Amino acid sequence: MKKRLILTLFLLVAGPAAIMIGGGTYFFVKKNIDGLAEQIKRDVRIELANRFKTFDALLMGVEREIDASIREALPALAADLLRLDTDLKAISADVLRSHLDRYGFDDVYVIDRRGIVVNTTFAKDLNLNLSALSDFLKNRIQSVFDSGGVAVDRIGFSTLTGVVRKYAYFNPAGCDYIVEISIDLVEYINNQLSSDYATYLFDSYFREVIRANTYVKDIDVFIVNQAARWSLLHRGVKLEADVADRLLRQGGFQVVDGDRSTVYSLLTLDKSSMDIADSLPVLGQTACTRVVYDFSALHAFPRGILIQVAVSAAAAALVAFLCGSWLLNSLYVNRILKLNEAVNLIAEGSEVKSIPVTGDDEIAQISESIRTMQTRITMREGQLHEQIIAKQRLSASLQESEEYHRNLFEDSPVALFLQDFTGVAERVDQLRCSGVGDIEGYLLDDFEEVSRMARSVVMSSVNRAARHLYKVESGQELGDLLGRSLVKSDHRHFIDQVLAFTDGADWYEGEGRNRTLDDEILYLLIRKNVISRKLYGLSRVLVAISDVSEVHQAYHEKERLEARLLQAHKMEAIGTLAGGIAHDFNNLLMGIQGRTSLMLAKLDQGDPKAEGLKAVEAYVQDATHLTRQLLGFARGGKFEVKPTDINWLVRQQTEMFHRTRKELTIRLNTEDELWTAEVDRGQMKQVLMNLYVNAWQAMPEGGTLHIETSNVVLDQTVVRPFNLEPGRYIRFSVNDTGVGMDKATQARIFEPFFSTKEKGRGTGLGLASVYGIVKNHIGFINVYSEPGQGTTFTVYLPASAKAAVADQPEPSEIVYGSGTVLLIDDEDMVLEVGTEMLELLGYTVISSESATDAISTYEQHHGDIDLVILDMIMPEMGGGEVYDRLKQINPDLSALLSSGYSINGKASEIMAQGCNGFIQKPFDLKRLSAKANEIIAG
Repeated sequence: MKKRLILTLFLLVAGPAAIMIGGGTYFFVKKNIDGLAEQIKRDVRIELANRFKTFDALLMGVEREIDASIREALPALAADLLRLDTDLKAISADVLRSHLDRYGFDDVYVIDRRGIVVNTTFAKDLNLNLSALSDFLKNRIQSVFDSGGVAVDRIGFSTLTGVVRKYAYFNPAGCDYIVEISIDLVEYINNQLSSDYATYLFDSYFREVIRANTYVKDIDVFIVNQAARWSLLHRGVKLEADVADRLLRQGGFQVVDGDRSTVYSLLTLDKSSMDIADSLPVLGQTACTRVVYDFSALHAFPRGILIQVAVSAAAAALVAFLCGSWLLNSLYVNRILKLNEAVNLIAEGSEVKSIPVTGDDEIAQISESIRTMQTRITMREGQLHEQIIAKQRLSASLQESEEYHRNLFEDSPVALFLQDFTGVAERVDQLRCSGVGDIEGYLLDDFEEVSRMARSVVMSSVNRAARHLYKVESGQELGDLLGRSLVKSDHRHFIDQVLAFTDGADWYEGEGRNRTLDDEILYLLIRKNVISRKLYGLSRVLVAISDVSEVHQAYHEKERLEARLLQAHKMEAIGTLAGGIAHDFNNLLMGIQGRTSLMLAKLDQGDPKAEGLKAVEAYVQDATHLTRQLLGFARGGKFEVKPTDINWLVRQQTEMFHRTRKELTIRLNTEDELWTAEVDRGQMKQVLMNLYVNAWQAMPEGGTLHIETSNVVLDQTVVRPFNLEPGRYIRFSVNDTGVGMDKATQARIFEPFFSTKEKGRGTGLGLASVYGIVKNHIGFINVYSEPGQGTTFTVYLPASAKAAVADQPEPSEIVYGSGTVLLIDDEDMVLEVGTEMLELLGYTVISSESATDAISTYEQHHGDIDLVILDMIMPEMGGGEVYDRLKQINPDLSALLSSGYSINGKASEIMAQGCNGFIQKPFDLKRLSAKANEIIAG
């Protein structure tokens, strides 16, 4: 207690003495220090004034460069938005913002002709009437609509945020909206031009004064008017209103020194002075500076004065130090050092068993508190150690589980991804609230609405299998792809998903179609599970995709093959029936034709009965044409097959057809070195004529018929559906400019008796016989047609390496002869009329009505028989077998094959075995006489 009293008396004496010495010294040097400080302030103000002028010029240069960039980028931005949706107000804020980032713009406003903001990234400005805010904006909007170009405002200082901004406007051609953008000048320069230059211009340029003058502690620049009082260097800091008003009232280049306000304390500044500089034309505002000085260096007093003050202060301080040290050391310092040592040991984690500080004062109490604290720290350390170990184990387990599930998702062979249906659910809620009762019907009728919903689905967490399946690199790319590739055939599937999820279902399964990035169509099995929901509706959905394109293709290929097989069986059955009818009908026609020819041969040229008989012959020719149509459809086989120049055949038939169809324009394009084909020329002429007539009937008002021939080499993929061999083929096509056909008609055109023509213009056998004849020639035919676009038939025939053989001319008159003829036929009518015809021609006739009788007869009289006329179809034995038996009897057999129907190509086989000729029923005297004379005469 005594020591404390001594210390108190000492401080009462030493303290006033030190204050008097220090105060005298301070007032002695203050005047000199203040004068020097004022000079420094004047120099700084001059430097700042010069920098304001330079800053204004630099900012004008930057503005010109930014204006050029905006004029180039703003039309590009508008074009991008129009590609998303021609209705710019329908584009979401997120999509708008994603496009702004690409060009470095902050906000975008879509403005209609009234000046109303109809779309923006800044939600609170939606529906704002800009024209009502100021005459400047009203005139600006009107001028942009009138000019259609880009208009850029001058640099301005925001009154709300203190940001240096530029605004620009553009009206895309043909659009009823203006696209207005705003940019933060500092951020734009930083991102689009040069980050170093932005830092220099808006920070370093004025702060260089600090580096150039050691007495300047801080500088700030404020843009000041009645509405805006923001710091240019400390962005977001606003000057106090009363200080700003006082500066504006003073005007000129004035100083407000030593002013303390909230703004300074926020900036942790001590003392400030405000200088008003010249206005900045670019910003259109008045600028002022705030300078914080540090004159501590000026307090280096003159050396002599400082020595006196130092000696006095040192003496007083020494006495105070010695006395105070002794007293403090004995009372407090040693004990505090012991406490400090104990605290340091505890802080290092060491255990302190005892603290050697005793007494009943505050220090002793602190000592006791430290001992208690150590005990509690030890207990708490144990608890924390256990908690840390438990958390480490839990963290490791969670990390391992997260990694496992992440790898399981990413490496899954099933295509997986997450979708956010929040936007879809909100839109469905809006429709329901607006009174739409039948949501399903509404969506089925509005494909554009469904497309917008699909584009609003947000994609995330796309695994490797999904990226590979859709050929994309990211979830964003997949989301864009699925949003824009929705086709109307998948319209229903998407609606089913939306209705299921918004009605509370937790999963959806169905089939659908999507397109990959390279436009390949995928047939998919889709499974979607809701994995989380928000309070206001659907949220995240896990999607699992299985590609079933190959299964789908195989299924449809199976359906096509089954349909083709069924069609083939049906055609085969009808063909067999048609062939039998044609065979019997040809025999009847043979009897009629033969009798008519005999009667005509016995009449004089001027006999009036001849005209009637010639009419009968014409009717027989019409009936013969009908049976040939039936035989072609029945695929009864080829009769006389010869290597043929298809170009010659096409030209001949085209010329004949054109003579009777002058209203058509025919364009013929043939390949010069066309390969030959082995065909029955009569049947192939029938194919061409049927195709020509079909094309003519499809062009009732006239038109153009294009006929083309060419050589082609077909690979396995082309001929596999027709069970043919790949290789060289001759192709000829017939194209008309007529009415065309729909898909349903195309599917039936080769069916017998199917016709789209009115009664009297067709039997429905023309194209059926074309199909049968081409099929029988080991070829195939394709048809392509569109309603109103005409039709193209393309025929493919196997090419031959043989040279073409010239055709024999039709006989012009009856040729009489002599010799013995064996006539073999199972029809009495044909035997009777054939015998009379041959006898009239001068031949001796031996007739045989069965194969057995014919073989026996020929075996007895073959030395006298000059010619055998052999029917190909007989009940006991076919014509081919009869021919072989007769050939065994006489290797030099002369035979003429006669038939109206060739089963499975037997006529061609018999001809290939050496038969001398073929004559098709029904035949007249001229053809019979020419064939018989040609073989017998050799």
